[in-house]
Amino acid sequence: AEQLKIAFYGQVVVQEHQALPDSTLDSTMAWSRSAVQQIPPYLIANNKMNYKVNTVGKMDGTKVLNISAALKGEIAVVDKKLPIKIKASSVTGKGTSVIEAETGYTRSKETSMVQSIQMDVTPPQTNKTQTLKQVKTMKLSVKMMN
Repeated sequence: AEQLKIAFYGQVVVQEHQALPDSTLDSTMAWSRSAVQQIPPYLIANNKMNYKVNTVGKMDGTKVLNISAALKGEIAVVDKKLPIKIKASSVTGKGTSVIEAETGYTRSKETSMVQSIQMDVTPPQTNKTQTLKQVKTMKLSVKMMN
């Protein structure tokens, strides 16, 4: 149980990564990405991110894109043989960013994410079930400095 608590809170924040599309955008100016993220040592997050270019403009003479993002996912156990039963889980997030169209550099970014999990853990040594519930909220602000 203690290892799960430490692993859940010790997860690396990867919100700064901007998953740009692999090909030219269509008329919707939107794209999606699915990602699997390990939450060491026993959990895994299966996430889907949806992105949309809201506006194209200029900032300091440079062409920039204003992009919104939405994240939705769930947390699962890596190995079904482990004595862990996920009762409820969710990963949600949203954000906006302004990036330079030519270079992809982030000018500014505001993101937030909430991970929630409730699970039962029954160690074979004690055969006593413990219920764990955790909610982790993360917020990230990035601004390019001149």
